[in-house]
Amino acid sequence: MSVAHLPCATSAPTLAEATRRFLRRDAFGPTTRVAYAATLDALADEVGRDAPVDRLTDRQVEALLDRWHDRATTTFNRHRAALLSFFGWCVEGRKWIPTNPVALIEPRKVRRRTEDERGERPIDRDLLADRWGARRRDRPRPAALADGLRDLGSGRRSAR
Repeated sequence: MSVAHLPCATSAPTLAEATRRFLRRDAFGPTTRVAYAATLDALADEVGRDAPVDRLTDRQVEALLDRWHDRATTTFNRHRAALLSFFGWCVEGRKWIPTNPVALIEPRKVRRRTEDERGERPIDRDLLADRWGARRRDRPRPAALADGLRDLGSGRRSAR
């Protein structure tokens, strides 16, 4: 029995070919595939579809991510994650490039808004009890609910 050796690729494919191979894998759901394709299309617009994957630089990737610099943090991080996944596959899965050019680009921190920034404040329990009672004067409140509202206002909890 003889063994046939298949020729190995001596160079990395173009960005267009690598993108096609990356996206055809079964690793993605339809929504992820569409989002990743949009990000990789933007990369191809930036560097050219015929650019060899092994010739792309971290500066080119940074230039692309600068497109989303003024956008929401989650938008920037989503595009960064797509590029991180693609180049990670090029490194680990295919060995076309030695390092991931996105690995040193940190994700942006998602800043949580405080209640004051959102314009929301907790409703005072006494006010809530008064308002609830004022709207329903025609219907008596169940005693357990009235006790619970009083307990909320005083900071105590009922053992009922």
